[in-house]
Amino acid sequence: MNFHLSNDDTVCFIGDSITHAGAYHKIVSDSCTLRWPERRVRWRNCGISGDSAAGALGRFDTDIAPHHPTHAFVLFGMNDGNRSLYTSPGNTAARAEAIANHTSNMTQLVARLQALGARQVFLISPTAYDQYTRLETGGEPCGYDDALAEMGDAARTLAMRSGIGFIDLHTCFRAAVQAGRARYVSDDRVHPLPVGHFLMAVKILEALELPAQGADGLPCVVSDEMWAAAPRELQAAWRALNPMNERTIAQAREICRLTAERHEYEIRRLRNPIAARMFLGWERHERRQHGIELPAEDHAAARLLVERNEGNPYVIGLYRDFLEYGGTAARQEAWAELAAMDAAIRRAVEIPARPCEMRSSVRA
Repeated sequence: MNFHLSNDDTVCFIGDSITHAGAYHKIVSDSCTLRWPERRVRWRNCGISGDSAAGALGRFDTDIAPHHPTHAFVLFGMNDGNRSLYTSPGNTAARAEAIANHTSNMTQLVARLQALGARQVFLISPTAYDQYTRLETGGEPCGYDDALAEMGDAARTLAMRSGIGFIDLHTCFRAAVQAGRARYVSDDRVHPLPVGHFLMAVKILEALELPAQGADGLPCVVSDEMWAAAPRELQAAWRALNPMNERTIAQAREICRLTAERHEYEIRRLRNPIAARMFLGWERHERRQHGIELPAEDHAAARLLVERNEGNPYVIGLYRDFLEYGGTAARQEAWAELAAMDAAIRRAVEIPARPCEMRSSVRA
């Protein structure tokens, strides 16, 4: 796909919860940072839990456009097809309408990214909904993974029509889940487990056809948890993408530790407060259906829900982070700290490679 990064480029990963709190784009960004240590590139997480392509259009001007992306990866679909329509047979017209709306929203999103000046846009087909694994919880919606396949096919067609990149994750993810050699998806049947994010990153990097690692490049490392859960063919694919250099592994490990800290900081300080506002909007709408009004001011509403501990624990956690970090001053502080983290990562990448004193258990 002739993926190329230059100094001062900005890469945005736009998506739902799989992007918001996921590890796949950290592995992709780490691989590029370590492969091209001389290039200063900004990496931005633009994922929001519970979001859809329609939601991304709604937050485009405030949460995507300000980054002025030169490259964008777009991964939606898991929330777009309305899984509630698949809890029983039927609903054919409504299902088709949801998929058509998703395709329309993706078309608009691509157009806005191109109008903004993005040189490269990559559409990624959704990962699989695990309707294939029998779990004690049972009760999986019937056929929703087939809807994701349709949305992936529509993304492929849109990419060809728009002259942009397309990366097919659904085909390999469905095959991996069906094969059952490793658990790729959590018990909610939606969110990839760590090894699932490893698979996503490998397939994205393979599709980008990156040039061979240069003499100044460093290997990228993944966690023992990911490596141990990965089948041999996934481990082999990673080794082919990422030649191991024992001499530089200690330096690579330190860099990936720094990027992991940055990844978690960005999620908690920037992504979670934005997601909390969206969940508050849904909460208000739901309660109005029952004649209940939450405070009009977001912080007051979030504080009330936290005090009452009402709702999903994950969402309550989002509200807590919103209360602590949702103000303008806290956001500015977060951006300043992220800039300092980025500078520290660049310094760690640019220093001469240090010899490895002992064999690492972390895989390269």
